[in-house]
Amino acid sequence: MPALEAERIGETLWIVGNVDRSMEKDLTTALEKFVQDVPAAKQIVDMTNVAYFASSAAKVLIGVAQDVETKGAKLKVRSSMPVVQTLNLLGAKSWLEIEAFQKPNPKPASPPPPATKTSATGLMPASRSSGTGIQPANKPASAANSGSAASYVPTVQLKPDTPKSNTALAPKSPSSGITSIAKAGTSGVRPAVSGTSSTDDAAAGAAERAGALLIEDDQDIAEAYGVLRELVVMATYTFHFTAGSDLTGKILDHIEGPWILIDTRGARRMVNISHVSSIDILA
Repeated sequence: MPALEAERIGETLWIVGNVDRSMEKDLTTALEKFVQDVPAAKQIVDMTNVAYFASSAAKVLIGVAQDVETKGAKLKVRSSMPVVQTLNLLGAKSWLEIEAFQKPNPKPASPPPPATKTSATGLMPASRSSGTGIQPANKPASAANSGSAASYVPTVQLKPDTPKSNTALAPKSPSSGITSIAKAGTSGVRPAVSGTSSTDDAAAGAAERAGALLIEDDQDIAEAYGVLRELVVMATYTFHFTAGSDLTGKILDHIEGPWILIDTRGARRMVNISHVSSIDILA
């Protein structure tokens, strides 16, 4: 029998599937966290999608309900008919407010994490000759990108007043909305990519586009990755990650989503910009 499905959506804990004796521990964990996080008077447990409810599991529910009762409230349970039958056999009405349903309630979709405003301003590489801020190709020096995103994305405020500037990129809460072509590690860096026709083509293309913006103005990209519009092809940056070691390399190409290809002394690596905490502009 599959593992218990328990998910809090708003002020309701949704229990889905059959609940047998082997799932008592999972049920206890889910219920205890739920009643801890939601005010007692607003707690609702929806079990209309449960076709089998073991009496031992029902005793777990009653035990949690007794704790809720000490706070002056009754745990409300929306129940399928099989759940009602099990609860009635145990006299659960003394501690639970039970509402019977003939048909399962449709479980709503899980809400996305709240959007957080982010901004990206003034990211330009330092001049190789003078060590001062220079204007990227086809981009005014005063240009700035700003926007909001619900995805996991750094906030960038790079001010290249010196040959090497270090500015924080504040990471946001992760979100399932990010699409990547590879599973991201804790460091946000994939192992070195051996020479292939695709990476060789990217390196050759980077040499031709040296000094140009990585993402052109007319190129579509998710707003969450707007910082990529400020990176310059063949410019050298040091990336500091929220976890893992720093990495220095030249920008070669944008792969997909938050992933970019860089050259680190001849070794080509893919970097997930979403895992970057700060960037040093070297050249």
